[in-house]
Amino acid sequence: MKDLSRALSELVVERVGFGIFAVDRDFNLLMWNRFMQDYSGHSYDEVVGRNLWDCFPDLPHGWLKRKFDSVFVLGNYAFSSWEQRPFLFKFRHDRPLSGSNGYMQQDCTFMPLIEDGVVVAVCVTVADVTEFSILQREREAALKLVRANADRDGLTGIFNRRYFEEQLSVAFEQWLRQRSGQSHPASPEATAAASSSTGSAGAQSLASATGATQEQGEGLALLMFDIDHFKRINDDNGHLAGDQVLREIAARLPEVLPPEHLFARYGGEEFAVLLPGMGLDQAMSVAEQVRRAISEDPIENGDIRLWTTASLGVSVVREAFTHYEMLINEADAALYAAKRQGRNQVAALRIGG
Repeated sequence: MKDLSRALSELVVERVGFGIFAVDRDFNLLMWNRFMQDYSGHSYDEVVGRNLWDCFPDLPHGWLKRKFDSVFVLGNYAFSSWEQRPFLFKFRHDRPLSGSNGYMQQDCTFMPLIEDGVVVAVCVTVADVTEFSILQREREAALKLVRANADRDGLTGIFNRRYFEEQLSVAFEQWLRQRSGQSHPASPEATAAASSSTGSAGAQSLASATGATQEQGEGLALLMFDIDHFKRINDDNGHLAGDQVLREIAARLPEVLPPEHLFARYGGEEFAVLLPGMGLDQAMSVAEQVRRAISEDPIENGDIRLWTTASLGVSVVREAFTHYEMLINEADAALYAAKRQGRNQVAALRIGG
């Protein structure tokens, strides 16, 4: 029965679907199963009895020795995940991952072999987790894309209203702290909003945008505008033409906006631009550039050329403001003042104190 049990154990060790090897206290190899032979290209007879470091000089010597030493000294199990160290042995895999140099991703377990209370050897299992790591990376990439898309407007690709108001809130709170001369951190809500943001091409991240306000010690401006007679564009040319107008404006404006800006579709045909570090004169100048960028060149929609204009409202923070929504309300009121005055123009109002 003992012979049968030993034969079965040897069969399992040889045919199991993961690598097994063992070393003694001098790091001489005592075991080298079929998995290790197949992937390393070195047979049992080539390596068993020889020193591990001599057989595999590419191993991470310092890190691996510390792992072995901890098991020999403490007599406890030790582990290594592919997320901490992608691989121990440079085994090739038929589904290489980008950044892995084509090597199998591995989880390793270090187990002590104890005789008379002394650890005499360490057995290591090497599991191929490449498929799992691929799925994990794909999942993380998908989640990252979902988070990024959650901040974006589906039609134009620029930031959406929710994200814009989060960032405006953070920028406004920073302005309040500067005004009062405080240096304490932002509130948890503002910090959370900032940490959830993801900067990308065509838009300025909050960190650098609000950084401009801090460095220049100036104001914080908000520009809001919407497309004049947008309903007529939809009615006369169809909603697809209206969509094309919105997409083209979203693509055209970053070329005339300053580097420190945050550009978003605020809703329908309305857009918003956050301009950190700007006073009223600068913001009005930017607004005029935006107006001209929209009105001076037609938007091509198939064989049709659509001429569009926009009405723009500007607001700049001042002492009377206690909440970022006051900035929005004033810019929105200025926008409608521009419409009442004949459209295709820029206006600024001062509401209250």
